[in-house]
Amino acid sequence: MLRMLAQHQQYPDLSIIRAVAFAPPIDLAYGCQQLSIRNRGLYDRYFLKGLRRNLKRRRSMYPECPYSTLNPFPKTLEEFDDRFTAPLNGFAGAADYYQQSSSKYQLHKIQATTTIIYADDDPVVPSEVFTDVELSKSTKIYSTTHGGHLGYVSQRLSTGDRRWMDSTVIDLLTENSIHGNLC
Repeated sequence: MLRMLAQHQQYPDLSIIRAVAFAPPIDLAYGCQQLSIRNRGLYDRYFLKGLRRNLKRRRSMYPECPYSTLNPFPKTLEEFDDRFTAPLNGFAGAADYYQQSSSKYQLHKIQATTTIIYADDDPVVPSEVFTDVELSKSTKIYSTTHGGHLGYVSQRLSTGDRRWMDSTVIDLLTENSIHGNLC
């Protein structure tokens, strides 16, 4: 979504004035590399397990698809992207896919009012990718100490619900201020 917002002039029929991105993977190459390193590759293996199931389902639905059989099955998410995701979507390989699809070096081009929120303890999207980003004047970035990957749970029940991500999105998209209200 952030990449598309940065390239908004290429889509003149879209009228986007506000956007919110929670835990966006703005640097796909670095994020993928960290998935295979952090926690001994736990999340890498977790995603691959789901992709294996999805590929099996896809094979039964589209047996003629040349990418529906990966034998041997990839051992890393990057290998999966190199052998499946990238060629299926017209990319030369995983590196080309990651470079063309990442938004980190495009964020300064965003014109719509945009808020990016990430958690320092996110095991999927490494928080360090946000430290050196160049943002446009219309883009704000907030970090929380806790939240994991999209697990934004409040410690207080001020709104009757401990999941504050939903109400934060509504506030941001309806022009209500969240300054200082991130849990």
